[in-house]
Amino acid sequence: MNPASPHRRPFAGTAGAAACGALLLALLPGPARAVLGEAAASIQADQLRTHARHRQSPLLLSSQAHELQRADGSRITEYVGPSGRVYAVSWQGGLKPDLAVLLGSHHAAYQAGIAAGSANTSGRRVMSRSLEIRQGDLVVRERTNLNVHSGIAYLASQVPAEIAPDALR
Repeated sequence: MNPASPHRRPFAGTAGAAACGALLLALLPGPARAVLGEAAASIQADQLRTHARHRQSPLLLSSQAHELQRADGSRITEYVGPSGRVYAVSWQGGLKPDLAVLLGSHHAAYQAGIAAGSANTSGRRVMSRSLEIRQGDLVVRERTNLNVHSGIAYLASQVPAEIAPDALR
C-alpha cells in the first residue's frame, strides 16, 4: 500500500497493534486495593485510580464501611474500625479480585489454609461453589454462583465487639 494513500491504516502491522493494545490497557481501570489489616488511608487513591464511585456509611459508632463501585458494577467494601485500620474486606462482581492484593500480608495464611485442607467447600453443581477458610486470625468466605464472585475476609480479633461478623457483607 502506498504510504501517501488516503486509505492508509494508522495502526496497521504488529508494532501498531501492540501500541494500540498498550494504550487500551493503560486506559482500563485497575483493581481496587483495599488491604486487610492496613490503614484506610489508601481509599481515596484507590477511588481515583480505579475510576470508582466511593460511598462511605457508618456501621455503628465504632466503624465505617467504604464502598468502591466501578462502572462494571463490581464493588469492594472496606470495613474500617476505630483504630483506622481495615478489619474486613468484601467483594462482589463478575471477576474474582486479586486476593493477594486484598489480603496483603494475610494472603500467605489464606494459601496455607487451602494447602492444609482446612478449607470447607460445598457445592455439587459445577456452576456454584462455596469456600470457608479459618487460619489463625484470618477468616475468608467465598462464593461463586454462575459468573458472580462474592466473598469476605476479616481478622476475627479486630472486628469490633458490637458487630457480628456474619452481618458483614
